[in-house]
Amino acid sequence: MTTVAWDGKTLAADRQVTYGNQRFEIKKLFVIGDGKLLMAGAGTADDLKLFASWLEDSFADNELLFGGETPEIDDLQAIVINTQTGESYLYGEKLVPIEIKAPFAIGSGGDFAMAAMKLGKSAKEAVELASEIDIFSGFGVDYVDVNK
Repeated sequence: MTTVAWDGKTLAADRQVTYGNQRFEIKKLFVIGDGKLLMAGAGTADDLKLFASWLEDSFADNELLFGGETPEIDDLQAIVINTQTGESYLYGEKLVPIEIKAPFAIGSGGDFAMAAMKLGKSAKEAVELASEIDIFSGFGVDYVDVNK
């Protein structure tokens, strides 16, 4: 699946996708609306990209968080950060935003990342650590610092 971590300052995600018996690298962290939203997610690659496009369209239409016609999504967990307000949300398949507080992690390596952040590691470090343990996470880490 993947590992995504949010520590209140940094959103981080690994790059591995597993399809059958194959692993390959994709981008799972998206900067939306000129950096006003950050999103990283776990699930199928097509659902992740579909969700990112929906968020982009919703943001462009000023329908932030509940925008536009809802796409059909089957397998998704995503963390969305509003960099203007500092609010963070968890989304699932029904695309209903649930407000969350940092630290927070999702995906198959999420428990490992949560433990790392509880022990003082950053989100980036937490994803790196989880990627060493979780066979469904890897290929490096993408991250965005909210304050930069």
